[in-house]
Order: sequence, then structure tokens, then C-alpha cells
Amino acid sequence: MKNLLTPLLLLAVAIHAGPALSNTCAWNGTPPAASYAVPPLPSSLNLNKVAIGGVLAKSTLNVSAITASFSCQRGAKGTLTAKVDNFSYENGKIFATNVEGVGIRIGIGTSTSSADWYAPHEAVWPSSGIIYNALNVLHIEFVRTGMAVGSGDVPLSFTATTTYGNLAPIEFRYAARTTKLVNKVFIESCQPTRKVVDVPLGKVPASQVRRNDALWSEFSVDIQCKSEEFTQKPPVKAYFEGNVSGGLLALSGTGDPEVASGVGIQLTDEQGKALPFARANAMALPWIRRDPTAEVYKLSGKARYAANGSEIKPGKADATLTYVLEYN
Repeated sequence: MKNLLTPLLLLAVAIHAGPALSNTCAWNGTPPAASYAVPPLPSSLNLNKVAIGGVLAKSTLNVSAITASFSCQRGAKGTLTAKVDNFSYENGKIFATNVEGVGIRIGIGTSTSSADWYAPHEAVWPSSGIIYNALNVLHIEFVRTGMAVGSGDVPLSFTATTTYGNLAPIEFRYAARTTKLVNKVFIESCQPTRKVVDVPLGKVPASQVRRNDALWSEFSVDIQCKSEEFTQKPPVKAYFEGNVSGGLLALSGTGDPEVASGVGIQLTDEQGKALPFARANAMALPWIRRDPTAEVYKLSGKARYAANGSEIKPGKADATLTYVLEYN
């Protein structure tokens, strides 16, 4: 019985095996040339307001000289590769650029509405005999890659190459040109005018802390957000990070003999509302003025010593507070 089963199984494999795959393609009519020059991008492009990963600006470049069509056998491979001369490949089909928060993606299709492939890409034809138009419209997309988004001139030079099965590659050459990215929707970056803000709380008697009567010390720092001038000022928010318990910032070195105990630092905004220590509760910073190249916002608050419910013992009473800025 075993000798009978073996040839039956081999027969089943032979019957169900599909037609052999091929990497064969053929042009219908005159084939295209080996290389084409790509028309230039506009001299400037305005950036759109999009989330990270979205397309900030886009331009389509039609190489109208390519009019050929082709067909391929099932299993043939088509590819799109790209080499950008002055920028490195990052990930997700995106090349880096010299402008902060902006990458570039190169696609190709047969129309200006959308790209069929983005470099690097490999496709396999699922069936034979279908006639396709050769891809001839380059899609150049500037993609948002970070929270901060800059502006400026992007020098661009690239070569993109398509292949269809065994046919000769077609090269698309974009000569070195510069396109200016105009950013009127994003803040480029936000920086405080002072990296460290010292807030002296003074020497406070323990009795004053017990009575919840310690004096407040105010603090503030200007936040410069580099950008084009906005008609409507974009929101900038902040929240804080630190060792907080019971609404009080813990003292640095808590538990050490020389450090005070029974005391924390109470923190509020100028109106007396507790400062937020969660991103979801980030507070809006008020805009105060326009500098030549930046919108300026104000981060401010108040601090004082407060009892945390434990026995108060005198000693050193310092603490460190970090703030996180959110924009764009």
C-alpha cells in the first residue's frame, strides 16, 4: 500500500502547481530612451499644516516624452530606486533634508493625482498579458518628520530609476536646483532666554511653614519661538516634571541628615492654580511680544515652602523642577 501512495501524491503536486513564473516583459511599440531629464520643482513651496508623517508640500513633475506601454508575464518584477546626491536615506521611504523636521519622499506614477510607487519599491506582476503605461510622473513630497519644522532653501539633486522585468532600466535625472520651503504655519523651535532659573525662597522659620504662611517667590522666563510672523499666534504649552507627592515638590536629597523634613515646595501659576505635572493638563503660555525673528511667550509661576504633614525639622531645602514645552 505504501508503494501506491507515493506516485499518487506526486501526481497531485504536478496537477496543482501553477504556471512557471517569469521575469519577462515587452514593450508595445517603440521603447523609451535610457535616460530623461526631469523638469524643475517650483522655486518656492508653501508648507501646509499637517501632523508628523503628513505631506507638508508636494509637486508633480511630468516627463511627457515617455509615452510607451508594456506588458509583463506573471511573476515579473518592477522596481523604483532613488539616490539623492546630498541627502541620506532615513527610513519609511524618506530621505533627510537640511531643513529641520522636513524629509523628502520620491514617488512615480502615471498621473498627477497620486503615485503608484515610492522609492525604494518592488512590485511583482500577479498575472500576464495586461498592458500598462510606463510610469512617467515624478511625485516629490516634503514630509513632516518632527515636532519642530523649519524653513529655508533645499538644494536637491537626485536620480530615480525604474525597471520592468528584463527590460532596460529607465533613469530620471534631476539636476542640482534649489527650492525654498516657506513656513508660515509652524514654529521652527522654542528656547528659553535662560537655561536655568534660580528661585530663592529664603530662610523660613518652621513655625511660619506650620501656619501655612510662608511667603511666595515669583519666577518667570521668556520663551522665544523662532518663526515667521503669524497673524494668529500659535499656542505654546508647558507642563512640569519632578518628584511630586501630595501636590508638593519633594526636596532634593530627602532623607539625608542635612536635608529638612516635613517640608515640600508648593507651586502655582500667577493666578494661584497648581502647576500641571501631566502632559494632558499642560498650561497655555501667554504671548507677550514679537521679536525680529521669534514670537515670545512667558512661562511664570510662584513657589513657597509648605508643610507635607510630617514632623518639620530644619535643614537644607532645595529642589529641582523641569518644564517641557509643547508646540506645533
